[in-house]
Amino acid sequence: MALSSFRAITQGLFRSNPCVSCQSQILYRSKATLPDNQENDSLSSLSTMHQMLPRPHFPTRPLPFLCDDEKPRKCWLETMKRSKEGSSAGERLGLIDLHPHIFEYSPRTDIIWENIRWQKNYRRVNYEHAQDRYEKRGGGHKPWPQKGMGRARHASTTAPQWRNGGRAFGPRAPKSYFRDLPKATRVNGLRGVLTYKFTQGDLHIVDELDLETDNPQDLESLAVERGWGVSALLIHHEDRLPPNLAVATSQLFNFNVMPVYGFNVFSALKHDALVLSLDALNTIEQKLLQFLNTNEIYYPTNTPMAWPDPAIHGQFKHKTFEDQDWDIEEQHLQMPFFPRGDGRVKVTKKGGEQKKVVDPIPPAPKTAWHQVGEEARWVYQYEDIESESN
Repeated sequence: MALSSFRAITQGLFRSNPCVSCQSQILYRSKATLPDNQENDSLSSLSTMHQMLPRPHFPTRPLPFLCDDEKPRKCWLETMKRSKEGSSAGERLGLIDLHPHIFEYSPRTDIIWENIRWQKNYRRVNYEHAQDRYEKRGGGHKPWPQKGMGRARHASTTAPQWRNGGRAFGPRAPKSYFRDLPKATRVNGLRGVLTYKFTQGDLHIVDELDLETDNPQDLESLAVERGWGVSALLIHHEDRLPPNLAVATSQLFNFNVMPVYGFNVFSALKHDALVLSLDALNTIEQKLLQFLNTNEIYYPTNTPMAWPDPAIHGQFKHKTFEDQDWDIEEQHLQMPFFPRGDGRVKVTKKGGEQKKVVDPIPPAPKTAWHQVGEEARWVYQYEDIESESN
């Protein structure tokens, strides 16, 4: 695979620069008829021209969580810099490996559509507002007396049953249509979009997302040479964009630049081509693989500052404010001799004599910072939670 790819790259380079190939053919054909000094000059000039051409390289990328029978996908590594000869010899630098769990995923159109609908509803706000009976103008007095008129009782002319009155249960602005989407659905949507772009040939990986000039026409001509289509979405690895790229894209409506943390399904499908920098590709793969291969524990949103230790059965556990360390006091290590602990009186008979034992009431848990001990340390105490073993 590597040898065939290397041959394809070298053949593409020589086709893009016909003067080198023609000169080499002429040199090899007339090698026997040339004098020694002319032959050496021609060979030296040919070697210098070969050195000027960019050599193909294959950057190594770590691809974790791969099985033995899984092979990485291959993609061209391109550059946004033009060659000095004016040809497209420096368009492709080499081949890189893509993770098959992300770029060889079986996409589902229903999950992709769910992501698009979620993003559309995320920014949808209904500003329709209907006035109720208290917001309508007028109606500060009764239209007629309560009794003696033979009419129905009314308190105000702004009631919903009156003409031009307030509306009951009408739309109240602003109304948001936001809803939370499961993280697995968002991740699978991104995997499906990346697979679509890679399969259709609309995914382009560049070494650096930077332009030589800040002229918008240069960016448009570069897109035509690279075959990016009418519109392109460029993903940078950070939110501080290169100056030339920021100036060039600010004057164009069909070229948008986005940091890697803003990459989404809707923006990727809205553009014809998806251009990723090499650092942005590494970040996207790392984030997606971390979610796909991590046993994530969902803790409650309002977690207490100190959790009870399961090894201590039914005891309190504290977290000090100064040293941020666990602190267990002696009085909490002693279990009450009666499990109820509600202050009831227990009567026992031993040898014909009745003995009354009062079950002590444990101290009420304090759910705020309070001072404990002679040193008056500030401690946050929580309620007692018994372990599963009890």
